[in-house]
Amino acid sequence: MKKSHGINTKAIAEQLKQMLDANPDRFKNVKLFYDHGDSSKQEVCQPTTYMGRRYGADATLSAVDIVVTKGSDVITAVEIEESTIRPKTIIGEIFGIVLARNMRILDKFYSIKNATIIIAIKGTGKGKQSSKYVRLERHLNNFFKLNPLESVKRVRIITSLAEDLVRRVERLIRLEVGKQSRE
Repeated sequence: MKKSHGINTKAIAEQLKQMLDANPDRFKNVKLFYDHGDSSKQEVCQPTTYMGRRYGADATLSAVDIVVTKGSDVITAVEIEESTIRPKTIIGEIFGIVLARNMRILDKFYSIKNATIIIAIKGTGKGKQSSKYVRLERHLNNFFKLNPLESVKRVRIITSLAEDLVRRVERLIRLEVGKQSRE
């Protein structure tokens, strides 16, 4: 399967950025960073998870497509999949964030605390594959309830057509950012 390298990531991130910028009082101290965009924009970078206390090539785990921060904490991490993927890939993306507990963004270090991870998959949103994603989300959230972690509070896996994917991810992030900005 050929990936279209960040088309949906860029579209979702740019719409989210507009939403945050349009309401600075509500989203005070909230910042958005993303990969796959115009590198001349400050928010376009490669947010990278790492393990341990020291950042370095031997400690990096994964690059994350979209990250929302509040202060020095990551509150939402989003992985956008441009095509259908297997559950083990989803699990790898999730645990690449869960195991890290830290992220480096533009040479600044952030803690991953009480974050929501969103996996957004371009697809039909119907059929056996989508049902599998729903079951996987439920199973992962049950796992995190039984094994509470400081870093992650919830996982959301959504699958829909590209034109609806932007709206659905934006809505989830708005909900998460809204909750965090009231705290």
